[in-house]
Amino acid sequence: MISTRQVAKNPTLTRLGYSVGMESSPRLARDWILLTVASKRHTRLRTLLALLTSILARCIIQPFDGLTNPFLMPFQHVRNRPDLLLLLSAAAVPLSFATWQALLNNFAVERAAFGGAEMGILQSLREIPGLMAFAVVFLLFLFREQTIGYLSLILLGAGTLITGWFPSVLGLYLTTVLMSIGFHYFETVHFPHSACSGATRTGPLNCWAG
Repeated sequence: MISTRQVAKNPTLTRLGYSVGMESSPRLARDWILLTVASKRHTRLRTLLALLTSILARCIIQPFDGLTNPFLMPFQHVRNRPDLLLLLSAAAVPLSFATWQALLNNFAVERAAFGGAEMGILQSLREIPGLMAFAVVFLLFLFREQTIGYLSLILLGAGTLITGWFPSVLGLYLTTVLMSIGFHYFETVHFPHSACSGATRTGPLNCWAG
């Protein structure tokens, strides 16, 4: 792994490090800088990797950093309370899923004219993200488990929220898949955090303190 001192001495590395947000995520920036400068033969590939890393750091990772995002600073005390964060995240999933299920049972029949065949297809599509939940291991190369959990909760809430604006068979299929991705991916990363053990009296709750 490339060191911070080497990055500071090399103007090319310093420039690339600034573009990917070295000040907010130095480890991510150093790893991706190493990838981009490892081979001088593939200039286009290095440029593409630097661009994608910049987008990830500034548009996805940095908004969830309470130290750099002023809108999240009032919620820093929640992040510093792993027990409270675990309780809130555990309550968000059944609340969203129960809301979606109650909405679907009435909305799908009355507005989208769902029959038995359409409902069977919808339930089958809902389980596809569950079968593909193993893909979360690839996301772990880019994000921490906490970040994946936050993004999954956003997808779960967004899928439930926009269901009412798509009163059609195809619309319900798409919103169901979106909701299911958030649900299954959150459960995938949530269980290791709630099951792992800590060294203090709060035990497994400390795993959410990262």
